[in-house]
Amino acid sequence: MDGQSVTAPSCYRHPDRETWLACSRCGRPICGECSIDAQVGQQCPHCVAEQGTQKVVRVRGGRLALRDIAPATYAIIAATVVVYVLNFIGLVTTEQFAMQPIFVQEGEWWRLVTHALLHGGLWHIGFNMYALYILGPSLERQLGTPRFVTAYVFAAVAGGVAVQYLADPRSWAVGASGAIFGLFGLWFGSALQNRHTPQGSRQFRSILSLLLINAAISLMPGISWQGHLGGFLAGVVTFLVVRNDREGRVSTWLLATLTVALIALTQFIPTL
Repeated sequence: MDGQSVTAPSCYRHPDRETWLACSRCGRPICGECSIDAQVGQQCPHCVAEQGTQKVVRVRGGRLALRDIAPATYAIIAATVVVYVLNFIGLVTTEQFAMQPIFVQEGEWWRLVTHALLHGGLWHIGFNMYALYILGPSLERQLGTPRFVTAYVFAAVAGGVAVQYLADPRSWAVGASGAIFGLFGLWFGSALQNRHTPQGSRQFRSILSLLLINAAISLMPGISWQGHLGGFLAGVVTFLVVRNDREGRVSTWLLATLTVALIALTQFIPTL
């Protein structure tokens, strides 16, 4: 330390008030009076006004309509369960769609995506789909459905690419864990940015504990730590891409471009 004091920025609406709080959308410094809780972090009055009022969720028969809350999250869960059943009865085989570096290198690039729909057992699919059920709806509402889907696929592909270059070329991997770790990475980025706020601090401690537990699990035999690492890094990249894109149009296309670039990478750069 050089002895210089660190001065907190001033609230953009109240210049006489120093604060460490910041809007999770635009980054403006805001005091406690101006802070408005959001699903991820907090927002300033300007961003809240710009978004308008919250969307009203229709209620049917006294229950929330799931498709109105997070359609992509529940569609992914449903598709994954269907593929698991088809795999169980033999209509879909692991050999056709699992992540296997040798076959990806030979042009079967779709394995980078399809491995996220396959699982090795009930505990495997149960854990991953429960994590998606917990994390997915809030993130989908925050990002919007198109951007959420793109982020999920990007993380799944990044997990597959990590397996491609860091695992044994003869190995194989299945599961949505890479995509789930992408959601962890997205939450981690948001919590890290807002860790100076009371809500952000709690969120940061919670996600950090969860990551440490899952990091330990990733080192167990039979677990693809490579896929987890690739997915997590993709989630952090997603956070950096989307944090300044309010409308979501630019970041959706950018994430889609990065996904295609990763797939192309595996077709042109051989494994070691």
